[in-house]
Amino acid sequence: MEKLMINKEVMEEKGYSWKREMRKEMKKVRRIAAPMVVASVLQYLLPVVSLIMVGHLNQLSLSSVAIATSLTNVSGFSVLSGMAGGLETLCGQAFGAEQYEKFG
Repeated sequence: MEKLMINKEVMEEKGYSWKREMRKEMKKVRRIAAPMVVASVLQYLLPVVSLIMVGHLNQLSLSSVAIATSLTNVSGFSVLSGMAGGLETLCGQAFGAEQYEKFG
């Protein structure tokens, strides 16, 4: 307990602040994550733009595009997303084990 108190006093003397360190780390994380957030938002907005454009035609066109988008999301993108998730795990394990021939 005494050692912990001494370390805390030393850190306070040197101007160490956990809040300052947390802010520094959060800035680094935001810098890395910002492009991924932008890409995800734009990817989700793509079907919305299609629906807006077709919505100006007529109600039948709008409903057919909405159904087609839903069907594509369920049948296509979810399957591909699942396969990509599995592939990510397998490739990471193969890379870590230095078994590069498993990449193809």
